[in-house]
Amino acid sequence: MKNHIFNFSNPIILLILINVLFGFNATAVLAGNDPKYNVSDIPPELKKGATAVVRFSEITYERKTISDAVYNVKEVITILNKSAISSASFKQYYDKFSKVKKIKVIVYDEFGNFVKKRGLDDIADISAIDGMSLFSDARVKYVDPEYQSIPFTVEFNYEIEYSGTLGTPIWTIYPGYKVAVEKSIFTVKTPEHLQLRYYNINTDLSPVKTIKKGIVTLKWEVENLPSINTEPFASSFIETTPTILSAPSDFSIDKFQGDANSWASFGQWIGSLNSDRGELPQETILEIQSMLNDSLSKLETISLLYSWMQDKTRYVNIKIGIGGWQPILAEDVDRFSYGDCKALSNYMHAILQVADIESFYTLVRAGRTAPEMITAFSCNQFNHAILCVPVENDTVWLECTSQRNPFGYLGSFTDDRDVLLITENGGELAHTRSYDKADNFKNTFAKVSLDEFGDGTANIDVKNGGVYYDRKLPFIMSTEKDQNELVINSIDIPNFELVDYSFNEVRSFVPVIEEEIDLKVKSYATKLGKRLLFEVNLVDKQDYQFIRSEKRKNDIVIRREFRETDTVIFGVPNNFTLESLPSPVNISTKFGDYSAQIIADSSQVTYIRNFEMNKGNYDNSSYSEFKQFLNDIKNADKQKVVLLKIANN
Repeated sequence: MKNHIFNFSNPIILLILINVLFGFNATAVLAGNDPKYNVSDIPPELKKGATAVVRFSEITYERKTISDAVYNVKEVITILNKSAISSASFKQYYDKFSKVKKIKVIVYDEFGNFVKKRGLDDIADISAIDGMSLFSDARVKYVDPEYQSIPFTVEFNYEIEYSGTLGTPIWTIYPGYKVAVEKSIFTVKTPEHLQLRYYNINTDLSPVKTIKKGIVTLKWEVENLPSINTEPFASSFIETTPTILSAPSDFSIDKFQGDANSWASFGQWIGSLNSDRGELPQETILEIQSMLNDSLSKLETISLLYSWMQDKTRYVNIKIGIGGWQPILAEDVDRFSYGDCKALSNYMHAILQVADIESFYTLVRAGRTAPEMITAFSCNQFNHAILCVPVENDTVWLECTSQRNPFGYLGSFTDDRDVLLITENGGELAHTRSYDKADNFKNTFAKVSLDEFGDGTANIDVKNGGVYYDRKLPFIMSTEKDQNELVINSIDIPNFELVDYSFNEVRSFVPVIEEEIDLKVKSYATKLGKRLLFEVNLVDKQDYQFIRSEKRKNDIVIRREFRETDTVIFGVPNNFTLESLPSPVNISTKFGDYSAQIIADSSQVTYIRNFEMNKGNYDNSSYSEFKQFLNDIKNADKQKVVLLKIANN
């Protein structure tokens, strides 16, 4: 009988021995798969500060005809931190004009060894309809690799076939903050007779251009880009990171052919979609005419008809086929009493036509922090429609999707931005209303009664205008239970009990929400022997948190100006007198102004505060000064008063 510790004729045993002696990975060898995307191969400078690294990305957009195109993607991303785990999932939206095909997701471990492959059987295909959409053909394909042994790498491969070419890909070189890029390639191919334009944002990168057999190829390539961090008071991601926009000159979608060479021609295409869609039923025309009165001014007439439209309709999104760009018929909105932003704006336009009032269907990029429209590059940059109504020496802007927006008020959703009016001559650029400090304000008046133990009551009256109105609007639209919770969460006072509250809305071009809040406060003043110590800023303390950075990269952007004023009167408890109070504070900079002072007598302490912020873009070299300004305010907002108990006579 023979004793063998190792049988070297067995290849598995031999591989195990080699692995032990030389440190090779036998699993990878047995699988017949050479390791790739080893995390250790990533240059150290790319790992620094990164939660993920794009190892390789190759995107190719190939236009076949005026209406058809193919989009191919191969992307490999290494996940270094659990905060980036969502980047390991595949998610791709599609609709009637796009088909997602050839999806393959491959997972590799830290050392680049193959772990698993996810394919057709693992793809979730679900509706992407949102809570506001009644009709939508939007869907999403989703694949979760179901692997979280960090670090690891995921490779995505997929293809999209487009049967509409209104939009072409945006190449955001960085997929997000704190993501480094090892290598990325973006290629666009198009027949010579179908011109494709591009526009650089935050980069001077030029493509390599070749022409072969009537096909124009533009190719961009980058390597070894360290990650970037988000910075407070900066513009949006697309406005602060290197990005390549591309757009066709001639396009077609659902057999509607257009030209985007200029805003005028793009507006003509939108106008053609809206053509003959503004007819109203005769009974509705008669009803509108019955409301018209020669005694009403033009502005009063517009307001009356806008309120009538608001009462009659509700917002429902519609995203079926060309309905993503074309409004449904005005007579259908009238019959069903619903529509999306396109349909309701078109409907309001038709209503005003009955009154012989001119208005313009308007495209806008909506959102409180939406990127600014790039007026130098004509293409589809819009996600919303509103209505522009010229009046003498002014313009009225109507948000037609809201059943409760005050007449003429846009708010932070569409304020102060470039838009595209759709006129008889095509598209024309315009600018929506900007709200100044007189509009964006918060005025607080409060009375606080304290006893000798530091407990007491507070009555707080606040007037919120403009952007502050926007912030309070969810309060008055909520149920009683939710409203109560919102009020409690909005109060930054320790140890309080909410006794009562009320809201009153003043509707106007610049609406105001008035709120009154009654509180019981426990230990608002700290008792230290014979002394009571308390902060005089009751409700509006600033607490800006700044991310440390070696050097500010982006300009400082203050998008909206505002003014806060506070008057807080504290009743002095019996047998107490003022021992010390802070000196007045006055700060004046190009960013804004701040002042705070305290006036005291034997019965009360009155705190008066004013804080104004100026709108503007400021050079990044001013960042230290800007931080100092806000930190000084933060410190000033913590001012305290000390009361001393006096002996009874």
